[in-house]
Amino acid sequence: LLQLGATPENRFSEYLKVSSIKETGNQPTGKEGVETVLNNLSNLIKQERELSKLASEIDDNATVGLIDGFLEGQEKTVWMLVSFLDKSYKK
Repeated sequence: LLQLGATPENRFSEYLKVSSIKETGNQPTGKEGVETVLNNLSNLIKQERELSKLASEIDDNATVGLIDGFLEGQEKTVWMLVSFLDKSYKK
């Protein structure tokens, strides 16, 4: 952000104000916990795809590469968690 002339936020309380992922106040376990992680990852992936698209439109290849790397790892994690849920909770 500094290289792009912006000032990064450094307070967690400010991140919470603008985040689409909210704290739940509980500690879900089992299937509920995995589903919470999946929902949050899906939210992040959607936002990151949009960010990658916007960065591409302004030829910011460094940001595109960074975000695409995040997406690759997160999409693999989603695939593994969905596979786990399908195998573990079909009963």
